[in-house]
Amino acid sequence: MNTATCFSPDQLRSYLLGNIPDQQYSLIEDHLQQCVSCEESLAALDDTSDSLVRHLHSPAEPSRYESDQSYQEAIGNVRQLRIADSTFF
Repeated sequence: MNTATCFSPDQLRSYLLGNIPDQQYSLIEDHLQQCVSCEESLAALDDTSDSLVRHLHSPAEPSRYESDQSYQEAIGNVRQLRIADSTFF
């Protein structure tokens, strides 16, 4: 695709973070379906753009209480409450 019509790295970063108006979001989304260059740039930004997002993608560390029987029972009880509560509505 003609790079004159491509979006800047700042615009692509804003797209990734959801910090753009809906109209521009749609324009970028449509453009990405046709432009391999912008899609590759977006993928590179996705790996490095936001430290919070990067940490959210990483696996959680196991809890130090995982082997504690009381902890496991409490978690089981909470899960049962959530299941029972979801069937209420």
